[in-house]
Amino acid sequence: MKKLSQRVQTNPFDKRYKVIVNHKEIIESKFEEALSEYSRISVVRFDLHIPRQCKGEDNPLASNESLMKRFIASLVSKLKYSYLRKPVSRTQILRYVWVKEKGKSGNEHYHVCLFLDKDHFGMLRGSSKGYSHLLSYKKPKKKSVQECIVEAWASALSIEPQLNQEINVQFSDSKVHWINLNDQKTQSEEYRNVMKRLMYMAKPETKFVDLSKTRYIGDGSPTIKLKSLPVRA
Repeated sequence: MKKLSQRVQTNPFDKRYKVIVNHKEIIESKFEEALSEYSRISVVRFDLHIPRQCKGEDNPLASNESLMKRFIASLVSKLKYSYLRKPVSRTQILRYVWVKEKGKSGNEHYHVCLFLDKDHFGMLRGSSKGYSHLLSYKKPKKKSVQECIVEAWASALSIEPQLNQEINVQFSDSKVHWINLNDQKTQSEEYRNVMKRLMYMAKPETKFVDLSKTRYIGDGSPTIKLKSLPVRA
């Protein structure tokens, strides 16, 4: 492994630290895209760890570049099933950024941030407006956003969901923030707190890339559900 070499600058939200410039730009771009589309967004931050039983030569998931692709695909599917069963008034997009890091113990892990429409995905654990869109006669299990995340990570690792307890998906106390356009325009305290947390993902420390050029940052905007147009008579 070799230390990642990238241009850095002072963190504009905490001048005690540095940030990798291209990481900072990717994070800010996804944040601004989400806010320009929804005007009120949920910013969700969490960490993904590879459990001990999934490591080793017989299951080399730690270096598998398709791992995060599988996680995002599973998450999109679970969010769509649990939240958006009926027509929606506007297209729902899952914007995300992840970074791969190597801790002091040598274990690789992922920091992840999701940018979602607050009106449909406002709560991490409990109910939100999206639950009213479930088809009641089918009575599907109403999974929270947090449950969808935990189960999607289990699916990506090919392990049973009950084995993927929150020890492998770690949420901080302030795991979800609600931000609106006014927060951004006024540089409110909540906005600055969110950006300070997001810039932690751009720190140059613990960023490594191996000789095979394994991907260490990723972003995307997959569609969860298209806007349902009214039927014309």
